[in-house]
Amino acid sequence: MSVTSQNLYAAGSANKGRRPPVMSVSQLTVHFSSAAGVVKAAEDVSFDLDESEVLAIVGESGSGKSVTALSLLKLVQTPPGEYVSGTITVDGSSVLDADHKELEQIRGSKISMIFQNPRAALNPSLTVLSQLIETIRRHDPRIAVVQARQKALETMRAVGVAEPERVAANYPHQISGGMCQRIGLALALACNPKVLIADEPTTQLDAHVQAKILLTLKRLHIEHRIPIILITHDFGVVRAMASRIIVMYAGKIQEEGSADQVLNNPQHPYTRALIASVPRLDEQVDRLYQIPGQPPNLAKLPTGCSFQDRCPNVHDKCRLSQPRLLKTQSGSYARCHLFEAAQEASR
Repeated sequence: MSVTSQNLYAAGSANKGRRPPVMSVSQLTVHFSSAAGVVKAAEDVSFDLDESEVLAIVGESGSGKSVTALSLLKLVQTPPGEYVSGTITVDGSSVLDADHKELEQIRGSKISMIFQNPRAALNPSLTVLSQLIETIRRHDPRIAVVQARQKALETMRAVGVAEPERVAANYPHQISGGMCQRIGLALALACNPKVLIADEPTTQLDAHVQAKILLTLKRLHIEHRIPIILITHDFGVVRAMASRIIVMYAGKIQEEGSADQVLNNPQHPYTRALIASVPRLDEQVDRLYQIPGQPPNLAKLPTGCSFQDRCPNVHDKCRLSQPRLLKTQSGSYARCHLFEAAQEASR
C-alpha cells in the first residue's frame, strides 16, 4: 500500500445538513467507434456529488473510470467518441449541452481536473508563473496582470509550495515530478472551481511525495469545501481519501456505497477480488492474489453479466441476463444476480 491506511476523511467528515448536489450525472453512456465494433466505454453511469464528499471511482484499466472523468468535462474526442445519452449538471450548468464558449467557462471555474501525468499536462515553453497568470486571466480578463500574479503565488502557497517566487520562474522541465503535480493542482484551483477531478494524482510519484499530495488534497477539501472525484486503482489512496466509492467494471457501475461499506463489507464479487488483490502488511503470503482471466472486450461484451468469466459465484442466470444495480443488506448497491435472488426470497 503506497500510503497509510488511516482514513484522513475522518478529520472533515461532519455533514451539517443535506444540500443539493454540486454535480449530478444521470445515465451517462459513451461509445467509441472502432474497426472491431462499437466500444461501450461507459454505460448508464449515474451518481450525485455533494460538497462534503471525496468520491473515489475505482477499477482496473479499461473499466470506464477515466472515460467517465473526461466526460464530466466533455473532453472525449468526438468522433470517434459519442455521447449516446445522459446528462451532466454542475452548479446549475449542463455540461453536455454546452457549446465551445460555454465550456471554456465551465472548465476551470466550475470543474477542474488534475491529470495523471503532471509534467505532460504543463506547457513546456512557458514558465510556471506565465501558465498560472494565463489561466486566471482567461477566466476573468478584468484581472490585471499584477493582481493575477499575486493570486498565482497565493495559490501556489495554498498547495504547499514553500518558495513560490523561485518555483514560479522555472519551466516545467526544471522542477520535480512532485512539484509538477503541485503546480497542476494550483492550476486546477486557480479559478476557484466547484468540483475538482483528480485522475490518478499520485501516479509516478514515490510514496513520500504521494502522501504529501494526498494530505494537500485532503486539507484543501476540508478547508475550502471542494468536493473531489478521485480516479484511481490504488486502494491505499482510496482508504486514505474517500468518503464514498464507486466500483466500475466493463463500463458499468458494479458497486456503490460509503467507504466503510465498500471497504469493510464488499458485496460484489469483483469488489471482493479487487480488495483481496491488495497486499497487507499484517499478512505473509507466498503469492499475491490475482483476479483470474482478463477484462472483456468492450466491443464484444458477453450476454449477461460482464464479470461472468472471472467470477467464483457464476451461475446460469449470469450468462443469460444483465443484473440490475440493487440495494444490499449492508446499505451499499451492487450489480449482481445474487441480490436479486435474496430479494425474491425475502418477499
